[in-house]
Amino acid sequence: MSYSIQNANRFKWSSITGELLSERLSHLNKYIIGNTVLDVGCGGGAYVNFLAEQGLEVIGVDQYQDFLQVASEAQYQGSFVQADAAKLPFEENSFDSAYCFDVLEHVDDRKVLKEISRVTSKRIILTVPQKDEHMEQFGLSFMTYRDPTHLRYYSEDSLRELCLSIKPENIKIFPEGYLSCPWIIEYFIDNDSENIDLGSEQKSEFKKYRELAYKFVIRKLLKRISYKKIFLGLVAVIDLEGFKPIALSKIS
Repeated sequence: MSYSIQNANRFKWSSITGELLSERLSHLNKYIIGNTVLDVGCGGGAYVNFLAEQGLEVIGVDQYQDFLQVASEAQYQGSFVQADAAKLPFEENSFDSAYCFDVLEHVDDRKVLKEISRVTSKRIILTVPQKDEHMEQFGLSFMTYRDPTHLRYYSEDSLRELCLSIKPENIKIFPEGYLSCPWIIEYFIDNDSENIDLGSEQKSEFKKYRELAYKFVIRKLLKRISYKKIFLGLVAVIDLEGFKPIALSKIS
């Protein structure tokens, strides 16, 4: 499947929909250093606009004109450039900070990260989708939801290995996109019900009993068990060589 506005809306890419994720805003507010910032793979530019409204000098780069047109029609603040993330049209150390949200899983990640580090002097913030290993232990997966344009998913180890390829000063990695166990159960119940071949009257009855079963599972069973937290994504905050380091962090 190719990149398109339709695909972006289907999978609710926040830079396109404009519905900014609170976790992502927190990452930007907490970790952006300096006044000049680059958004690599900016999509519709909503995060560029968020930072520009705070007075930062922000440039958003995306390869696809259709996405940049969204930013133009929304009259977002900041500057926008159509360019390949692997061939950024900027001099070395042009930006204090750069961020790259949900892009590396679509591209040659090592090549793109190396290019981002070339044009950035202090800090890089990355977000990537995490492998759903805990779900797969039970024969379950979110692959029906996963964006088919993704080339890969990351573990903490594989993300750290990628970050180390640019020889940084320090790396901080932590999870994002927490899913509660009740939500996961509801997700699978809903998806299973849609795939059952029933008439309209039977489906109505099935839906009623499905809701009763769901309430029983949530109210009676889940209160009696402990379960492992499941996160959809990982964040890496990278301090580049020569910049004041941040504390290392392991996922707990």
